Amino acid sequence: MLPEANLNFRMMIKVYFESKNHAELVAKFNSEELYNLCLPVLVLEAQKHRMVVTESVDDDSEITTFMYFANNFPNNWIDLVWADSLLTGRHLNEKWNALNQSNDIGGTLNFFKLFMMLGVTNKKTLLTWIDNNYEI
Repeated sequence: MLPEANLNFRMMIKVYFESKNHAELVAKFNSEELYNLCLPVLVLEAQKHRMVVTESVDDDSEITTFMYFANNFPNNWIDLVWADSLLTGRHLNEKWNALNQSNDIGGTLNFFKLFMMLGVTNKKTLLTWIDNNYEI
């Protein structure tokens, strides 16, 4: 039996300051608790600029971001994700190159194949990097 991966996806709360003319993204929260703690300060700051606070909740933001990344990853994505682990990066680049040379199914499907080959730690590393660095 494989170990429990615990790759839970979480909610993302995006906070905006809005006026009659525009909205500006000012914060992102992964926790409703933290959002509620910060809300009074955000309201005061918005009022200073004659704006109001609005928010949007995205329950599957990590899944959506992951899917966009899988379909639009940069050529050097492995080097970016494992920049502080050169041996792991080199090993994964070798696997990636072998996958791409062994079939003609394309980058995105090979990305999914490589993802499924990763161990739990490397899956978490990749998902964390995507969540922290990739913008749709």
